This record gives sequence, C-alpha cells and structure tokens, in this order.
Amino acid sequence: DLRELRKKVRAELKSSKVLPGAQGRFYAVGGAWRSFARLNMEIENYPLHVLQGYQMNEGQVARAAKLCVDSVSNAAARSRVEKVDRRRAKHLPIAAIILEEVLAISPLEGVTISSGGLREGVLRDLTGAAVTDPLLDGVIAFGRLDQNQIAFGQALHEFVSPAFAPEPDLFGSPAADARIEKAACMMADSAGRFHPDHRALLAYEQALRAPYAGVTHAERGMIAYAVGCRYEKDFKRPGEYLSLTSDEQADRARQLGSAMRLGAVFSGRSGPILRRASLARKRGVIIWRLVGRGSDVEEPDFAAFERDGEVAVEQGLGLLAEHVEAPARHGGDVFAGLAAGDAVDIGGIGDQARHDIVLVADMFEQNLQQFRRAGRNLGVLHARFQFGSVLVRIFDG
Repeated sequence: DLRELRKKVRAELKSSKVLPGAQGRFYAVGGAWRSFARLNMEIENYPLHVLQGYQMNEGQVARAAKLCVDSVSNAAARSRVEKVDRRRAKHLPIAAIILEEVLAISPLEGVTISSGGLREGVLRDLTGAAVTDPLLDGVIAFGRLDQNQIAFGQALHEFVSPAFAPEPDLFGSPAADARIEKAACMMADSAGRFHPDHRALLAYEQALRAPYAGVTHAERGMIAYAVGCRYEKDFKRPGEYLSLTSDEQADRARQLGSAMRLGAVFSGRSGPILRRASLARKRGVIIWRLVGRGSDVEEPDFAAFERDGEVAVEQGLGLLAEHVEAPARHGGDVFAGLAAGDAVDIGGIGDQARHDIVLVADMFEQNLQQFRRAGRNLGVLHARFQFGSVLVRIFDG
C-alpha cells in the first residue's frame, strides 16, 4: 500500500535532525534516482540526455512521481515507466515517494542528479585520489590533452580572462564564472582532428555531452557554445539547445569564443607565444598589448575596439579574431611591405568591419623570421583601422 508507505517515509524523515536545516540542493546518488531523472527528461521533453548535473524542481519531481505511483495500477503508466527502465520500474514508485517527501520536509531548492553511484565514490576513497576540480580533471582526461595542449589552455585562459573581469556574475561568483571560462579554454584545441567543414558543430556536440562532472547543464551549455564559437565566427547552435543557457550566458559564450579564437589564431595554439600578448579592459576599451622577442621598447596600449564610448565586447573580440587572420589571407606581399618598413593597405578588410580601431598582430614565427631577414629588429607590431584600409607599422626595438 503506497499510502501507508508514504506515511512511514514521512514520519521517518521528520525525525531527521539534518533535513530541517539543509541548504542548497539535494544531490541524488543511486540507480533508481537516475532512472527517475530519465523518466522526468521524457515527460519534460528535455533535449539534453546527460544525467550528470541534471536538475529538477519540486514541480517536475511531482509530475514524474505521479506517473510512477500510477504505474502500480495503470497499465499505460506502467508501460511508459518500463520503457525508460524495465529492471528498476517496480522500485521507482518507492524512490519517487522518498524524493517527494525529502523536498516537502526540507527547505532544499531542488534535486541535482549524479551520474556516478556509490561504487564510484567508494573506489575514489580507496584509491586515495587527491581532491581536485572534477570539471578540469574531466576535460583533460576526456580530451586526452598532452602537456602542450594543457599549457596552451592555461595560457589562453590567462589571456582572455582580463577582458571579462568587470562583467556581472553568471553563476554566483567571479570564481565560479572563471572556472567555466577556464574549462572552455582547456577545450580550445580539442577538435583539431575533425574535418573543417564540420569542426565547430562537432566540437560543440563533444563539449556538450562529454562525461565530465562538477557542472550544471547551463554551465555545460555555455562551455559548449564558447567552444563552438572558438571554431566558427558566426556559429549557430542547434535550436533544441537554445534553452540550456540564459541570454546573458549565451552572450558571454560568444564573447569568450571570439577571444579564444583570437588567442588560438595569433599563437598557433602555442602557450609560450600566446604569453607574449595580453588583453585588458580600461574605461570601455579593449586593450591588446604585444611584445616582440628581444625588444626593450616600451609596449604601447592598443585600443582594440571602441564605439561611442561604450564597449561592444562580443563584436570587438570578433573583429580582433577576424583581423588577426587577415595577414595570412593576403599572402606574402603584405609581409614584404612590412619588412620594407612601408604602411600596407590590406584592401577589403575595412569594408567588412567599418569600425574604429583594430589590431593586426604577427601570427607565426616565420613572419618574425621574415622581418629579421629584412634586417629589422622587430619590437612591437601595431595596426590602426582607418575605414577601408589597415595601416600596419613596425616599431623598431
């Protein structure tokens, strides 16, 4: 009798000294609750079938619990539950009642599902594994990142994070936001083996469904969108996943992806090269500083993007990423002119952007070698956007 069972569960939970003062969310660990979450995903027509970090509120729990309880006496409900997990179908009414009563008695805000179970926790304790961030550990393990890729991801995060420092918190604190941004940066070199025609979408899907822990689905969605934007300037997510992130989280992901793309293109995905550059925001302007090797020249401030005194971060970082690629697209004539010390007109770029100021930086080591062969001691490479042309000048060290 499920009614009697509910009374006994309620009486037992009311005797708990922990539940009345519990805060935050209830983290459900165990196979029955994983099956309950899968059932809830089907009821809610939820697009992302990833159990780790899946969240349910009290209303969602109640809807799934009703179906579980009805499955005891209703054939149609039972068939629907068994379709999700036939082996655990008979236990789901009990699990549902317990979960409902936990939320009813406590001030907990909702339920978060763990894809791991008790066995995984026991194994972790027995191995004596160090307590570290499961998100970053998971990204490194899943991507099979080598030391060079790890170093590039860390350098990329150091490069992009100052550009977002004044932004409002998205996940509760600056540290929580920085953690998500760093995870995205660590995945910035994760899709190099994919075909270029599909790379952005495959990178997005991989980041969205990767088996790392320590994130909500909103955080997972932001990481994946940033990685997609890192590989494609105007990347569009599949429509069914738009609801995973808020508008503010999606905007930040686009900004982050543009900044990641900028760092990757400039450095050739090399951590040591990327550490020669830095981004910052001062008084509504994005600043890029770049120092050439062997130069003792004082590095100037570069206003990378400004419009009517207000920052358009996403557009500004997107422009930077686009124009860093420009020298490579326009071939050797550009660099021959630079080596001769001339101001070079790179046609067409201004028509594409029509904004005030853009920096064009040296991308690869062979360009630096070309400057040196021309007898110049490269100090800092500086470019200024002038509505229709880009002027690139060399500052001697």
